[in-house]
Amino acid sequence: MSRKPVWIHYLLLATTFGCGTGQNGSVPQGSKDVTSTDVRTQVVTFCGDCHSYPAPDTLPKGLWEEEVKRGFGFYTESGRTDLHVPSISEVVRYYDSHASPEQRLQIPSEVSGSGPVRFERQIVRSPDSNASSAIADILYADNSLFLSDMKSGQILRMNLKNPALPPTVVATEENPCQLELCDLNGDGNSELLIADLGSFLPGDHTDGRLVLVHPGTGDSIVLADGLGRVADAKSADLTGDGLLDIVVAEFGWRKTGRLLLLEQIPSSEPAVSADSFRTRILDDRHGSSHVPIVDLDHDGDLDLVVLFSQEHERVVAFINDGHGEFTKNDIFVADRPDYGSSCISVQDMDSDGDVDVLYVNGDSMDSHMLKSCHSIQWLENEGNLNFTHHHIDQLPGAYGASAADFDGDGDLDIAAVTMTWWYDVPFNSVVWFEQQNDREFVRHNLDLSSAQHATLEVGDFDNDGDSDFAVGEFETRSVATPGIFTIWWNRNETAAK
Repeated sequence: MSRKPVWIHYLLLATTFGCGTGQNGSVPQGSKDVTSTDVRTQVVTFCGDCHSYPAPDTLPKGLWEEEVKRGFGFYTESGRTDLHVPSISEVVRYYDSHASPEQRLQIPSEVSGSGPVRFERQIVRSPDSNASSAIADILYADNSLFLSDMKSGQILRMNLKNPALPPTVVATEENPCQLELCDLNGDGNSELLIADLGSFLPGDHTDGRLVLVHPGTGDSIVLADGLGRVADAKSADLTGDGLLDIVVAEFGWRKTGRLLLLEQIPSSEPAVSADSFRTRILDDRHGSSHVPIVDLDHDGDLDLVVLFSQEHERVVAFINDGHGEFTKNDIFVADRPDYGSSCISVQDMDSDGDVDVLYVNGDSMDSHMLKSCHSIQWLENEGNLNFTHHHIDQLPGAYGASAADFDGDGDLDIAAVTMTWWYDVPFNSVVWFEQQNDREFVRHNLDLSSAQHATLEVGDFDNDGDSDFAVGEFETRSVATPGIFTIWWNRNETAAK
């Protein structure tokens, strides 16, 4: 069962149409009184120096002035002076004159049934009945669900052998984001590897860190600190020496952010510490958020599949030579810098024996609006690092997804959740997509609400032969005593046989 992607972009305010970052806030001006064609040419050259050209129809009329000024401001703050700067007023006029009148969003649908699978919903309350939560990740391991709560800093554990009991607190960190269970020193005892953002709100600070926590005692060790906001970390032997290394997605914000490899150094010491690793920079771009590890090219060593959001909006394969040296290959690049990439996971979506990429975009924290491009999709591995893009369905605010055979018919279905943070109206916040007839998906809406879901995890939680899933609550708006997460128990008798 592969891990799922998770929500880490809360108020990241991505540099949507910006060209750099940095110092002061004055806005440059350029030549005026030019034709629409001339303005487009200038915009393509100016904005395209840092990211893909933002087409006018990506936002509706009336919103472009703010976006254009923000983009020009990013360039000014960067301190760069090497590009010709178009006239702001002409650029705003160009975008507004070519923009669509409105976004074409799918209308939320009432919940009329869950299709061929019957799901039973269990709301799990906080150990503190008065507390609300911001669950950023859920990890299924050791007959337990581990949860990271960005709001309280708590790492929680729910024992699935007795799911009626409330979760217990394992440890308390700063702003824990994603979790992984690993055995870095090979002693047979697993610890929780925690990617800690270092702050709830965005910022170009160095408070991010990587922490190792013993789930039984709560004892913790800081493996790396002084980092930008750390969004994800995964462990594997990437250098071929038999020791587990760590890939770190240092998302950062505007000035900070990198993709790092913490290479474990051979040692006679029984425990790992910060001195057990040497740090290498694999990529100096900010915005890396998810780093699943898999043998993508079937050569016997482990590669990386990395999601870069912010203005980059792309999925990149880092192909390993077997000794920890990597070659980069873009396997998907969005055609707009505000695409809102929110997560990826690696799964064999078409059951052909290779690894595909389940990909979700729906982050609305840049322009504070849902977009028609928000969707569930997958990238089909055709071999030789060639991937074919498949659109499954539009899903406004899509934030997390994972695949499993929920209906027991032998192929992978998809569960997905949304984060529509700026909207109080109900949306389809929990859905599942039933795969039929090889790569065709039928949508089933499980929830219609204004709930905010940052993450989900899939697994056979009750060991009855079918797949359940758990959904984290980032903000509860409609329940008097809020739950911190919800388990959707699969009660499909057909799937269990």
